[in-house]
Amino acid sequence: MVGRATYYAGGMVTVDYDTTTPAVPRFWANAAAMLEELNVATSVLSTSNSAGRNVIETIERLVEMISEITPEVLRESDPYLVEAFLVGAVGCAKALWVGDDHKQRRELRLALERTRQALRDLLDECYVGQVRPPKEVARWVLEVSGVSQQEIAALVRVAPRTLQRWISTSEAAAPSGEEEVRVRTLARIIDQLRWSMTPVGVVRWLRRPHPDLGGRPPADLLDEPGAYAELPKLAAATRALVAF
Repeated sequence: MVGRATYYAGGMVTVDYDTTTPAVPRFWANAAAMLEELNVATSVLSTSNSAGRNVIETIERLVEMISEITPEVLRESDPYLVEAFLVGAVGCAKALWVGDDHKQRRELRLALERTRQALRDLLDECYVGQVRPPKEVARWVLEVSGVSQQEIAALVRVAPRTLQRWISTSEAAAPSGEEEVRVRTLARIIDQLRWSMTPVGVVRWLRRPHPDLGGRPPADLLDEPGAYAELPKLAAATRALVAF
């Protein structure tokens, strides 16, 4: 289903949107498997004097993943984590050219660990928005946000009983369609704000009029699936300002 939403960003901007959840980019589809490979490679290097063939092949596949970082992946990811991942991956590749085995092992271990941590954090960030099943995303929102069930239900515009069914381990009910997009959008916002705000602060941010939205509160746009890409960006900008 295709719809249309209007945002304010230095002027009125109208965009078309798809009410279905976006397809998972290839980078995210391969990220979990690569993380496991990096875990194994790190373990191997902790006991080996040099990089074996399996470690070298892991690094080759790691470098190939750089080409999978599309504009879509960049738009939806923390730029600091993407930078750490890229620097780590390039560091792994450079270490393979070091002639001294002892120095190569040391540089590889450092670069692999940096890459592993960055990919782990990127994957955690992606899980809340795209990869994790919708029922798990609903649970994640409640567990991580620290916000009450009543507040979360109000934000995603469902009855508290509906939310309870979504998070229940004994019921199959899960958000779908527009409800799923709202839950995933809220999860992506919380994933950005939780590092710099209290649960009360997160709710206030969602309900406070925002100048970049023409004075509308972000919470009002959770009902518009086109906000899936826009609201997390605003939340990320807030996080960057607090960090600065």
